[in-house]
Amino acid sequence: LAFDEEEFPLAIAYEIRHTVMDRTEIFEVTLSAAMRVCVPLSKERIRKILVPIMERLCKEPEQFGVLRSEAIEMLRVQVFQSKHPTQNLSYGQAAKIVDYVLKYLVHPHGFPEVIRKRLDPVLHPVIDSPILNNYRVGLGLQAESLAQLGQEEHKRMEEKLIAEAEEEGLTVAEYDDELWERFSGPRKETPND
Repeated sequence: LAFDEEEFPLAIAYEIRHTVMDRTEIFEVTLSAAMRVCVPLSKERIRKILVPIMERLCKEPEQFGVLRSEAIEMLRVQVFQSKHPTQNLSYGQAAKIVDYVLKYLVHPHGFPEVIRKRLDPVLHPVIDSPILNNYRVGLGLQAESLAQLGQEEHKRMEEKLIAEAEEEGLTVAEYDDELWERFSGPRKETPND
């Protein structure tokens, strides 16, 4: 993920920063789905966590893994579940939010092509309930929902999905879309659909 000055000039970083800040629909699309599992008023808290992380990603794209982990952990600590308002989000719930925002930004919206080419291969699959339900038995997972999905089981699912994407000759983002359509139907493209 190393970028040299020619490939990652300040102008591109500036453009990405404003793309992240200006494209609030990225958060609206993602957070409208997330609100089913988060307590009311969590949307602003999630935005306050993710926007600075995305800005840091613009400045330090080689830190993708570290920044992703940091965002997941911050959501786990600071956001609570709607069904159990005293319980924090699980790893699976937080990872779904972060991975979806990252995927939506990188593939195909927002980032310039030079950045997208570097980040697309390191995106993580967006593990949601339909994907979990179709893989959990085969992988011997204990989690029956995203609320129960911990980091270790999430990692096992990611490894399986990444391997399958590679076997199919697809990026993780492309394979994620294919699985979504297979298990859930076509994804909505606009925030108000």
